[in-house]
Amino acid sequence: DDDDDDGDDGPKTLRDKVYDFLDQPRSSLSAFAYTLVIMAAIIISVLNFLIESTADFTVLEPTHPSRVAIFFVECVVVALFTFDYFTKLALTRQARWRWSLEFLNLIDLVSILPFFIEIVIKLASPNSANSGVDSLVVLRVLRLFRVFRIFKVAKYFVLLQIVGTALRRSVAGFVLLAFTLAIALILFSAMEFYAEQSEAYFNQNERKWFYTATDAESDFQSVPDAMWWTLVTITTVGYGDRYPRTALGQAVASITIVSGLLVLAFPLTIMGSNFADVWAEHRAAELDEEKEAIASKAGDMDRTELIAALKDEVLQLRTRIDELKSSVAEQDDRWYRMQAFVDALDSQTRRRRRTQSKMAAGDD
Repeated sequence: DDDDDDGDDGPKTLRDKVYDFLDQPRSSLSAFAYTLVIMAAIIISVLNFLIESTADFTVLEPTHPSRVAIFFVECVVVALFTFDYFTKLALTRQARWRWSLEFLNLIDLVSILPFFIEIVIKLASPNSANSGVDSLVVLRVLRLFRVFRIFKVAKYFVLLQIVGTALRRSVAGFVLLAFTLAIALILFSAMEFYAEQSEAYFNQNERKWFYTATDAESDFQSVPDAMWWTLVTITTVGYGDRYPRTALGQAVASITIVSGLLVLAFPLTIMGSNFADVWAEHRAAELDEEKEAIASKAGDMDRTELIAALKDEVLQLRTRIDELKSSVAEQDDRWYRMQAFVDALDSQTRRRRRTQSKMAAGDD
């Protein structure tokens, strides 16, 4: 078969059906069940990664049953991921190089390659210290790549794909955020540094700034040093590890806090607007799919079945309309009773005022 064939024309072949089973959870009930298995494998793999990072696990010997069990589970999970990746690679109707370069498929590849590279490195250095090359930076970096398996979830969750699409459309927002944040970091860091210097002196021996009143070391030793405080303040995190101690520094901090809201507001507005647009497109696509499904279902029905289905729809609509009418009637009844109460209260208030006026006139 031609790899560039999209496979959309004509009836689906066995190859297309198997690919849909592996890649399209909505294509059938069995495909959905297979997706659940993949999801469970992703969760187990991430849990394995977390367990291996704990101190209790790190001190275990390579032959300890817990290490062996974790390695066995990892082998099973990687075997499943490998089968899934290379089977889809073999069955895809796209050009294989183009399919391999798609983002989610790259994530699939990155999630399995470190395991095999780690095995090759260990086999190539069987006599190195610590029963392998666990201490090597390259091996730890490879293990770090395993955490990218969590991104495999995006392939099976439409909502995460919507978020990804919205982020891709928000490149202008990210550029604006980076630009405004860079300006704010330089501006407010410089202002805070020189504001704190107003009540500090520089110690030539220690080459540090100290406050004149207390001889305590300043938290702002330079403009770059102040940028951490500025970033934490602008993003409204406020760790409290550094803070201004002078009145002028606190005034600059107040301006920084308020300005931080403006620095973040405009880029986040762009991103929020893009997400709303993508969500609206997704909902419109879902409605189109529902219409196509209804039309397809109607086309498969004979005249009698179609009439019966339409009657059921009409009955459901009538029931819904009756419910809405009943709800409106209840709201009208509540409104009339409230209006009657207000009228009675108003009438009583007028009578009371007239009585008070007559009593006041009699006293005069």
